[in-house]
Amino acid sequence: MFCSKCGTLNGENAVFCKYCGNKLLDDTSYVQTPVAIPYNKVPHSSHPVLNTVKKIASSPLFLVGVIAYSLQILFSFINIVNGGTLSGIIYSLLDLIEENIPYTSYEMYKIYDILENISYMGSVPFVILGIISLIPAILICIGLWITYRSASDRTKDDMTTSGLTIIKVLSIIDLVLTCISFVFTELVLLIITMGIATTEYAAAVVVMVFVILLVTLFYVLLIVYYSKLIQSLNAVKYTIIKRVPYAKASVFVAVWAFISAFGAFLTLFTSVLGNAASITALICFGILIFKFNTGMTALITKQE
Repeated sequence: MFCSKCGTLNGENAVFCKYCGNKLLDDTSYVQTPVAIPYNKVPHSSHPVLNTVKKIASSPLFLVGVIAYSLQILFSFINIVNGGTLSGIIYSLLDLIEENIPYTSYEMYKIYDILENISYMGSVPFVILGIISLIPAILICIGLWITYRSASDRTKDDMTTSGLTIIKVLSIIDLVLTCISFVFTELVLLIITMGIATTEYAAAVVVMVFVILLVTLFYVLLIVYYSKLIQSLNAVKYTIIKRVPYAKASVFVAVWAFISAFGAFLTLFTSVLGNAASITALICFGILIFKFNTGMTALITKQE
């Protein structure tokens, strides 16, 4: 039997709609035909738990966050390419073919300028490495778009977790690399500290100990962040797959996002567009974590 209010398909002997609670027809022998409902009012899913997740992952807030994250990558790419000598060569070539040459030595000047730029082509590998370094962020962006697209599809009563899996795998890689970097950095600092202790500058050991403590604190927070991020992704995936409310998205990750957004705001003048996109994405995803936990908590309370 289809609900006359929301169009959800219910069991043969159902009295109330399992989605909206609307009272169904008393005569269960009569099967009601589906009601024509506008697409924007069709539930994302007939299951209330999955419906809540899909509504959050297809919300305007999530879309703004994904767009902002995409723009952040785009601006990073532009900054990397613009910082290379290749752009200088292109501009020089364009200037060289200008129709109006102000003075006769202009051609020679531009040729010299091009040759000078070519001599600095050694920086091109750094540009290439910079572009390669964007690959993880690009993959995360793809994962976010996959999640948004799947959540927005109201023709299917399920939701793929492949986008979240991509983000989770990259987060695990980041966690492993952070742990390796932590161990290596600590060993280097300890060696330097022991070396200073054997010199006449032994008083500097106190400074080095302070530096070690700061570095340790930074890495510990970073490790906790990646661990909590993975936990949050697992919570969302568990909710989607099992269709059981699991309000375990980490508040620590949300707070970290807000703090990072504040840090990006303080350096806004260095890269206005890039930092503005970063701030927007961080704030959006931080709020979404709270919205997920709130939605899951409401479902848990309702079930109890």
